[in-house]
Order: sequence, then C-alpha cells, then structure tokens
Amino acid sequence: MNFNEEDIEILTNGLQNMHEFLLKQYPHVKKYYKCRKVHSEILSSMGKYINNGNYDLINELTNIQEDILKEVKNHPERLNFDLDTRNEIDNLLFVELCAYKNHPKMLSLTEEFLRKNKLKNEEKVKLLNAMNDSFISFFKIDNISIDGYVDLIDLVTDKVYRVIDVGLSNPLSKKECYLYSRIFSVDGINFTSTLFAYPKNIKVLNNYIKSLRTHSKSNIVKTLEAYDLYKNYGGAFKIINIQ
Repeated sequence: MNFNEEDIEILTNGLQNMHEFLLKQYPHVKKYYKCRKVHSEILSSMGKYINNGNYDLINELTNIQEDILKEVKNHPERLNFDLDTRNEIDNLLFVELCAYKNHPKMLSLTEEFLRKNKLKNEEKVKLLNAMNDSFISFFKIDNISIDGYVDLIDLVTDKVYRVIDVGLSNPLSKKECYLYSRIFSVDGINFTSTLFAYPKNIKVLNNYIKSLRTHSKSNIVKTLEAYDLYKNYGGAFKIINIQ
C-alpha cells in the first residue's frame, strides 16, 4: 500500500491525538496541562505588557552591550539577530529574551511582574516564581515512558532530569536530537519549554556544547549563539510541540 503526503499527515495527526487522549487520564499529566495553561496565560499577560510600552527589550540589551561584547571577545557578529515575531521560532526567542533572567544586569519580565505584584492569582504567582527559578541548557533524550515522563540529560552538567512532556513522549517525536530547552519545576513536576532542536551529528554544535563545560556564559549570549547554531544546522529539524 502506497501512502502520499496527505495520507501520512492524517495518520500522524490521528496517532498524535490518540497519544494525547490516553495521557490525559493520568493525574500528573492533568497537572502538567494545568501548569502549561497557567504558563501560557502569564506569557499572554507579558505580551500585553510589552505592547503597552512597559518593557523595552532593546533598551535592556543596550544596557548590557559592553558586558556581552566582552563575553564574545569583541566579535559582535556572533550576536547579530533580526527577529520577525511572525515567525514561530523568532517569536519563541523574543519571548525567551524578555521573560526570563538571562543576564545579571538585565531586568526580566518575570522579575518585573514579581516586584510589582502584577499577578494576584495564587497559581500564577507560584508559576511566576517557578519561571524565575527555571534554567536553560542543551539536553538529549535518555528515556521516554508511556505515561508521559521523559528523562533528559543535561549535556553541560551530565545531570538527569525527569520531566513531563506530552510532545517529547510521543512515539512519533524525533528522539535522535539535541534540545535547547528551559526546565520549570512547580508542584512536584518538571516541564519544559523547548526553543531549538538539532541533529546530534553536528561537529560544530558538539564542540560548542563541550566548550560550555569549562567556559560558562551568560544565558543571553548562550541563547543567541544557540539561535545562530539553529539557523545554520537545525532549521529543518523539528519536533512535535504540545502546548
């Protein structure tokens, strides 16, 4: 039997929907979806805050310009980026740069919201604190479970994190990849927000990750360099992402 692209897409979507339906029966996955929903609502509030002129990313980046140039040894071309927020990946990067603490001298929206008590809902405040305590790194998938758990190995520290991720635990999701992801911990569960995915067999990427073991970098530099690597080596490499 021969399948065309449309048949394959229909079959893929059907299997993906079945996977999600089966996982929703688990209490920890229900909690996961609730956390993702609250996280999405917070990011939506932050988007409105930006649109109302209350936060200026360019100004924050200008304030740390000298610091990050020292980090890249005066090679500013490594940090060149021109984001089009209509593009999914560019928009994810924009959110990452605004929302989270990526440099000691750079004010994040998470800090701003906590400092000004912008959110009153208890669940949102708890998630906001989890966002403030989150971290970002390069990971590889070590093991997946049928109940939605995924074991990720931090490629910089070798630490293993068990997260709940409906997308990554999908049997159709690519496993032979490296991920640049942020991990959040709240209410006894860990979940991820993945920015970029790359093939494993890229020498430049492997050397870059290896260099991070001995030369730490601020998140802003690391993330912009990860974005540059993604544009060059991971652009056509995608994973199933469940919001």
